[in-house]
Amino acid sequence: MDCSYIPIVDFYKHCLPAAKENGYRYVMCLLSREADIDNLYDKLKKQWHSLDDLTGKDFLFMFAGKYQAHDYDSFIKHDVKYGDYGRTNYALANEHISVMSKGKSLQFTVNKDERRQHWKGRYRPDMPYNFEERENRGRYTDELPETQTRAITDLKNYFSLSEYDIPCIVFTNLYNGQNTVLRFNNENLYSVVKNICLELERLFSTIDALAEEVEKYKNLKQSRYYDNHIKIQRYYSELMELTEILADEPRRKLHDCMKTLTFGDEFFGNVVCRILNPYVKLSKENEGVDIEAIEKLIKNEEPGHSHENMNRLYKRADEIIANA
Repeated sequence: MDCSYIPIVDFYKHCLPAAKENGYRYVMCLLSREADIDNLYDKLKKQWHSLDDLTGKDFLFMFAGKYQAHDYDSFIKHDVKYGDYGRTNYALANEHISVMSKGKSLQFTVNKDERRQHWKGRYRPDMPYNFEERENRGRYTDELPETQTRAITDLKNYFSLSEYDIPCIVFTNLYNGQNTVLRFNNENLYSVVKNICLELERLFSTIDALAEEVEKYKNLKQSRYYDNHIKIQRYYSELMELTEILADEPRRKLHDCMKTLTFGDEFFGNVVCRILNPYVKLSKENEGVDIEAIEKLIKNEEPGHSHENMNRLYKRADEIIANA
């Protein structure tokens, strides 16, 4: 559970990759005004900690935070104490907001003896979203029903929904980018989410196992063992060509050296050793390596197969959510 400290639509526009990098599979958002469902937010308050524990690291349940407002301008105008008209001091309360212009947008007001300066700003997508403070930030507050309600129209427009779709929960798949809309009426929110988690539990385990396999192949391709194998194959071909021109005894000895991984300095001259010795050295380094996996990588079979399966599994997850 998280209450965004930037406008929630900006979170969806700029911060989904960061959510994926932090291990989440889905971002989910409740689109319901206070008046859409009686007592929804009272129930949410009671269920907040249970939902937070249930969604865990699979689902990031996002809500509009205190910086969300009905009018975007009211969010991006920041008051700063101003001491002297001849000098400008910028003290942004939120580092994720930057000044759009310093010209006509600057306005001055006087409240008693205190001069204040206002400006319009915008979200800075270059600032990474901070997930480390989520546990402290992601708490239910009495302001949450209002801030979430005031964000519904912006969220509805962002997701290209109609008023007919409200209330609903939108699940954004961080693997394929698919948005799944689950109509939500007066059901128990915790029960709905728990049923989805139960349905997806085994599927997520399969996805995790496949992800480990994909990571294994990724790491293998970036390792020296992959490069070694390519060189070993080349040296092997060159050595087999040599066996075609060697006499019977040197040919037999060469086969023995290749089979036992024995260096050939004692038996052969430089022409053979410059091929045999690196073949032996690299083959020894690659002992115990999954050669079958490397062969699949070389044939470009396993990565495509794995990603195809991953797409299929996440598509199935979207279908389960849609039919919940």
